[in-house]
Amino acid sequence: MRLNISLAQPRRKLLCVPPTDRDVRAHTTSIRRRAAKERERAAYCHARAARHETQAATGAESLRLMYQRLAALYRGARSRHLMAAEMHESLAVRMEVGRDGRADGTRSELMTAVADVLHSASALATVGRPARAAIVAASDATAQACYDLEVVMAEGPAAFAARGVVVAAAGPELLERWPRYGPAAAELGIRAVSAAPLDLAGVKLGALCVLGRMGEVPDAAAIGLMAEAVTRILVANTDIAGPGQDLGSVRLLGEAGTQAVVHQAIGMISVQCGCDIDDAADLLAARAFADGRSLVEIAHQVVRGQQLFPVG
Repeated sequence: MRLNISLAQPRRKLLCVPPTDRDVRAHTTSIRRRAAKERERAAYCHARAARHETQAATGAESLRLMYQRLAALYRGARSRHLMAAEMHESLAVRMEVGRDGRADGTRSELMTAVADVLHSASALATVGRPARAAIVAASDATAQACYDLEVVMAEGPAAFAARGVVVAAAGPELLERWPRYGPAAAELGIRAVSAAPLDLAGVKLGALCVLGRMGEVPDAAAIGLMAEAVTRILVANTDIAGPGQDLGSVRLLGEAGTQAVVHQAIGMISVQCGCDIDDAADLLAARAFADGRSLVEIAHQVVRGQQLFPVG
């Protein structure tokens, strides 16, 4: 059965007042300030690594291994800070390109920047339980459709990575690893995927997934660094929107209401059919699969009062 999930997204209203030019300038200034701070930290880590490398080469034999390990730790930290700096700079540029700040809410500026930095077609991040994520940030309609595929097919890279594992697959391996998700993603033009967990102090927040069209994906080190950078950015930018504005969340993550309507529909299905939440979520996914449409489209029908499921 061919699954032809529509890439067209229902029109949705933003829940915030459109920001002014002054708001956007303040936002980009804050982002660039954070980029500069990340570069400063990277420079500090580089200096410390160089010092420990010198100590390893010229110091006592008994201390050589310790200095080598310290140097490696600082080299790794430098790479993470440089990645975060590059991401912040990319975000600032995107904010300036859209200086009027009137984003349509369907695209995540952060995920678009991830795709740009890693030279990939699309990217998405999930926060929360993979099957019913609290937030899904997508760079474009293809990324959102790939998330829908994971829910409908009950398998895929983001759900796999959310368990704490870095994963990458391309070409035939993509089809073999996920025999339901792989072919459906290929119909959307996706030939390669790479995913890593979003981790904060040992707590698994969700997953970052990068999608490619040419059969090439970032290696485990690159996607791991990017996942750390995304987590740092999400934590760092929670306070950069101005009073009365939701500029940060709208531009970085896209409109979180996309998943809100799905959750609302699941609750309504649960009541209508007399089943638990998990079964209601399965019913919604099954209907999306049967109709070859996105979860959001079916959810909007349910919320509008259309009877799509048998009443229990």
